[in-house]
Amino acid sequence: MCIEAVKAYSPESERAAGKLGIRLSGDADYVLVYGTDREILEALRSRDEVVVGISPRGIDAELAFASEDLYPLVASRAECTVVKIPRLHAESGGSVVRAVNEVAIFPRRSAALTSYKVRVDGLVVFSDVADGVLVSTPLGSSAYARSAGGPVIDLEAEVLEIVPVNSTSRRPPYVAPLGKRIEISDVRSRFLPELIADGHTRIPLADGRAAVWAGSAARLLRPVAARREAEPAGRLSPSMRYVLKTLEERGPLTSRSIAEFTGLPLRTVEYALSALRRAGLVEAKMFGGLRVYSIKP
Repeated sequence: MCIEAVKAYSPESERAAGKLGIRLSGDADYVLVYGTDREILEALRSRDEVVVGISPRGIDAELAFASEDLYPLVASRAECTVVKIPRLHAESGGSVVRAVNEVAIFPRRSAALTSYKVRVDGLVVFSDVADGVLVSTPLGSSAYARSAGGPVIDLEAEVLEIVPVNSTSRRPPYVAPLGKRIEISDVRSRFLPELIADGHTRIPLADGRAAVWAGSAARLLRPVAARREAEPAGRLSPSMRYVLKTLEERGPLTSRSIAEFTGLPLRTVEYALSALRRAGLVEAKMFGGLRVYSIKP
């Protein structure tokens, strides 16, 4: 088992620990968060223990170690890894906010252009006119930053990405080393610009400038299923390889969960799983009334 004991993040987390048979201890290095991605993000922003997310039955939270119904199977079949996630600190006018996905600068009213200048460690890297701009961690790169046109970054990469949102000059994203200090200045818009952390905390942007840097790291527990030796690429279709990689990285999952995580149509996922089972790479077991797929040992 990856987890021997946890602290409870909330009364709901304490009840979930009891239901799942996880021991509670005030000295534990882990904190159990029962809820959706929103609650897990809150814990990552504020807690220094390793965050263990458990999502309610039937809810596929991307940051969760497992869902409540699949936790016993995932915990028994998968190895674990602790991923370090940089916490972003953003300061403007003496007010500081923290984020683990991204900090963004937008005018208070949407559909209003904003001009700004970006410096990295004091050197100007670009100026732009856009709907806004955001600074993202690798964790946030698969969320808002991706929808704005930024690349998806490996969680272990020690970088931040600066992504213009709907740039009028089609300005591409800029990737900076994690230890650099990013300053966004000369921010001008018809409406008051705001500094927004993880889409949740908002403060007015003072003097048209904000500084962003990476502070202490949050830690998140992730399941890692045992990996198989690579199969010849010609034997597997792209969708089959994608489904297999998802099972390798996240452990046992239902077909619906795989579809949620990959974005593939459910029918495509089920076809790929059927082919992978025939190839002897994946097995299926009934667990709690659900058909759960995992890498075949």
